[in-house]
Amino acid sequence: MPSGFGYRPQSGGIDTQLSTLTRRAELAKVVVQIWNSSPTICALLSNAQLEAGGIDSVVANVQYAQLVQPQWTSFQGNFSAPSVVQGIQPATWTFCWAVCPIPVMISELLIQDEQAIQSILNLRMTDAGNSMRDMIAFSLFNNTANPLQILGLPVAVDDGTAAATYGGITRAANAWWQSPRINVGGTLTRANLSQYIMGVVARQGEAPDFIMMHPAAWVNLYSDILATGSAGSERYWPNQDKTDKYLSSFRAIEVAGVPVYMDPYVPNTTGAQATNIAYLINTNYLTMKVHQQAQWEFMDFVPMTPVYQLSYTGVAYIVLALVNTKPLSCMKLYNITTTAI
Repeated sequence: MPSGFGYRPQSGGIDTQLSTLTRRAELAKVVVQIWNSSPTICALLSNAQLEAGGIDSVVANVQYAQLVQPQWTSFQGNFSAPSVVQGIQPATWTFCWAVCPIPVMISELLIQDEQAIQSILNLRMTDAGNSMRDMIAFSLFNNTANPLQILGLPVAVDDGTAAATYGGITRAANAWWQSPRINVGGTLTRANLSQYIMGVVARQGEAPDFIMMHPAAWVNLYSDILATGSAGSERYWPNQDKTDKYLSSFRAIEVAGVPVYMDPYVPNTTGAQATNIAYLINTNYLTMKVHQQAQWEFMDFVPMTPVYQLSYTGVAYIVLALVNTKPLSCMKLYNITTTAI
């Protein structure tokens, strides 16, 4: 702070003297400004299924036709001769390798020796986890073609528009391998979202576990739930716990028993059909697979003297794949009206 501000001395000389004799207070932490929280990537990574056995493709044998033919019969127990039907084929997904090199220079360690307010090495280690989660979350909602990245939800929950083939199976010829993809063409409300949820159930008998959308789309659904008059209204039970708090609005939304979450990584841009998205997800089938020998592992620091530098480099890494073994259990909604927030 320059001299003469607040209670600082007006004289530059006195202020300089005090600065020389004084170590100022510093916050004991770095306040991060650049990363977002993603409930989707948090849920998928927290509940990831570990896989073993090399890093070959993840393979799921999927059944698309009846293998036997049940029949009604009479008292005599007669039945038609059965036929052998092909109804199973493999779907495959390739593991992807995410790495984050972490550098530290010897000069940095010497400068910070017993004087560090925050360790630059610890900050880089923390940022490695945050940076990798951000990179994975971005691919989760955006990647459709880059083979080095996980193929994300635009491909995993799709009818063939984003990718004609998924898991090695062509979608155009196999309706059972397509996710419903619906053009909302307006605001998402309780009524039409309930209809879409029932559509998922009607197609394959199971309701989605959760729904995620961008906050700019979520707020319109939220507003519909709070609406009065012809749009209908929710009933409130304020002060249920006998405290002085009274409830107004909600922090979470549940429609037809399915929780709806905000995720800032969900696309919310103008233009193509793949924008302003909501995903209805069934986690019985859509999961993150992580190799058990490469689940947030760290390769220890090694000296970089072979390349003529006084420094060390370590590497954090994870090997993973996003797998949807039953696309029909999920749904993609697009072209949703959003509100500036």
